[in-house]
Amino acid sequence: MTTLERQRCLQTQPSFEKVTEHGTEIDLSSRKLLRVPYQVCIATNLTSLNLSNNVLSELPEQLCRLTTLRRLVAADNDLLPTALDVIGQCSMLAELDLSYNDLCVDDVPWRVHFKQLTRLNLSGNRLEAIPQALFALRFLDTLDISDNNIARISDDIKELNLLTSLNISKNRLQSVSSQVGALSSLKWLDLSA
Repeated sequence: MTTLERQRCLQTQPSFEKVTEHGTEIDLSSRKLLRVPYQVCIATNLTSLNLSNNVLSELPEQLCRLTTLRRLVAADNDLLPTALDVIGQCSMLAELDLSYNDLCVDDVPWRVHFKQLTRLNLSGNRLEAIPQALFALRFLDTLDISDNNIARISDDIKELNLLTSLNISKNRLQSVSSQVGALSSLKWLDLSA
């Protein structure tokens, strides 16, 4: 991006940064963005980033250098698998929302395990199964995989033993592992059609 483009970007965009006692929050939702503005990747103490309701397909690699980023909302975009690779490197995330991105199981190839992820929303995608990589998310307490095409919940669900909330509603469920009942921390479960 040239200096002139940066100046135009700064002049045309209203302030989207909010500083709180817990850090900086940036809300770029519903702005028809095709790419993430460069200012986001240089924000200091960024803890929350909302990129929902745009037309993003890629995310900048510099995003994973934001070591204070705890919450990322990238719902309702057109994210490609390469964007998910970038997100997979953001190992300090605690909350991640990738709902309504038209993702399928093969699009979720996270190689790096999130160290602190506790909340994950993958609702409204094209998942036909729970991505195997999710079963390694040992600290996950909230999982929303509603409104997908999932037909079966496998025994691997037992690996998510800290889950307190599991939303599997609006899927094509034909079988649910008995291991769901063994999730001792589970307080809320939605299996409705």
